[in-house]
Amino acid sequence: LKQWRVPAGARGVVAEALKQAGFAVSCPSGAEAGPVTPTAPPEALQRAQDTRLYPFQRVGVAWLAGRERALLADPMGLGKTAQALAALPDGGRTVVVCPSTLKLNWQAEAARWRPDLKTSVLAGRKSFRWPAPGEIVVLNPSILPKAKKQGRGYSLAAALLPVPEGVYVIAD
Repeated sequence: LKQWRVPAGARGVVAEALKQAGFAVSCPSGAEAGPVTPTAPPEALQRAQDTRLYPFQRVGVAWLAGRERALLADPMGLGKTAQALAALPDGGRTVVVCPSTLKLNWQAEAARWRPDLKTSVLAGRKSFRWPAPGEIVVLNPSILPKAKKQGRGYSLAAALLPVPEGVYVIAD
């Protein structure tokens, strides 16, 4: 449902817990019990009204756009790609990591849902780069920089690629 109804007495506790977990939360004032919904940038809410999207996808776009981190786990075939693309901010920098068989699909869907953003599909192990403002970079996992070997094994810290400020990462 992408929203929760909680008893009036528990609203403050639930809202505070969600805020501490990194979610942006707004609660209608004066309501006994109502939805606790995240806030989203105005351009994402405008895109959420796109008539090409189904009503549940519009809710998904608004839900995604109001978060720094999210897991969209709708069943296969319900338009997660369209929702993720519509939720991206205007001029955003985005990396899409997907199987190589899906790279051209992401390129086509980005052209359909976000023609305002340039889409670049990377190929080759040494082609990794961060996106420019207003760009979506689509790549498969083998293009990501490799973890550095440390002693007999690999360091988990070295395996985690630090993401620059303002870059969105979509893992498909």
